[in-house]
Amino acid sequence: MLLGIEIGGTKLQLVLGTADGVIARRERCIVDKNRGSEGIREQICAAIPKLTSTTIIEAVGVGFGGPVDWRHGKICCSHQIEGWTDFDLGAWLNDVTSAPVRVEKRRQYRLPGRSALGRRQRPQSSFLRHPWQRRGWRLSC
Repeated sequence: MLLGIEIGGTKLQLVLGTADGVIARRERCIVDKNRGSEGIREQICAAIPKLTSTTIIEAVGVGFGGPVDWRHGKICCSHQIEGWTDFDLGAWLNDVTSAPVRVEKRRQYRLPGRSALGRRQRPQSSFLRHPWQRRGWRLSC
């Protein structure tokens, strides 16, 4: 199974699904800005066992709502949440999940869904792309 994580300044979403785009489980959390990046990492650590109790994670794809170094899986900075500057999110998630991790700027995942609807319409779901295969996952908002 594949794990998709969307990290934003106000919400955190995790989905467990297949490469075919079938979502088996999902978890959504409200981000507490006062707890910073450490609070978000704690939420991720709490959510993963709920999603993967009997499943092995094959790969993790992350969409982050700020500048990232996608080649190395590092967060450059966050303009909304303290504590992300130069954080190696890819390595941290690899330690947590024992799976390969791909970190991208969240906008890179969302653009295909938004462009299909036009600039003025808001999509009913976000589009999260599995980084090793060119298939899409739909993450309900």
